[in-house]
Amino acid sequence: MNVKTFLMQSDKAVLIACLFGIVLFTFLGTWQGQRLLWKQGLISQLENRLAQAPIPLSQFAEQYNARDDDDLLSQNYATQRGEFTPLSLRGEFLPHHFYLLNRSMDSKAGVNWLQIFANEDGRNILINRGFMPFDLKDAVKPEELSNNVQELQAMVRLSRGRTPFMPENVPEENIWFYIDLAQMSELSGVQLVDYYGMAGATPEGYDYPKAYDWYFDIPNNHLQYMLTWFSFALITLVMGIYYQYRHIKNRASN
Repeated sequence: MNVKTFLMQSDKAVLIACLFGIVLFTFLGTWQGQRLLWKQGLISQLENRLAQAPIPLSQFAEQYNARDDDDLLSQNYATQRGEFTPLSLRGEFLPHHFYLLNRSMDSKAGVNWLQIFANEDGRNILINRGFMPFDLKDAVKPEELSNNVQELQAMVRLSRGRTPFMPENVPEENIWFYIDLAQMSELSGVQLVDYYGMAGATPEGYDYPKAYDWYFDIPNNHLQYMLTWFSFALITLVMGIYYQYRHIKNRASN
């Protein structure tokens, strides 16, 4: 059977539906392939950024623009604002601290210990100093980790606010489910920069707060999406040919 005969004797409605599906799924697979290349480039850029030598906070502040709240969830936003850049800080921690709830490490439940760092250039940056188990969070006093000039490294992170279904913060009880720099600045009376840092090391002489390993958490599922759409296109093609073959065969037998 040649192509012309196949087309003439096929079920036209099913043929059009199959062709539409194949074109659509192929387009979506190609789009996800382009997204995959873009995401791989983004991840490579951030890996290189994370591996670079720490830069002073003043240099970072001059290098990156003030934030655009309309673009908070964009992954381009992370590159434009310098997220994951290692910082070199010098100054002292202030007693102001916050507990970020519902955190875990090594199968232990606890909080993240957040504390304001007054940098020598006059800027104040919130630092996530790491994980603290619930039963130890009151054992260490903020004053013990403050009031002495020190140098430390931190990785820039951006606060993206509250996500759907996340509880509201209760600032007056120092209960925080997400980082809200505006609220924390107002509560402490200290003007904060509009990003925060992840501490690079656990305070010397202490087991907690235990600093997290530096990493970036940008998902890259575009390969499986691409393969899924191309698989749908192939399945539609095979099923369409099989159906038309049976349809033409039944017409011939009748």
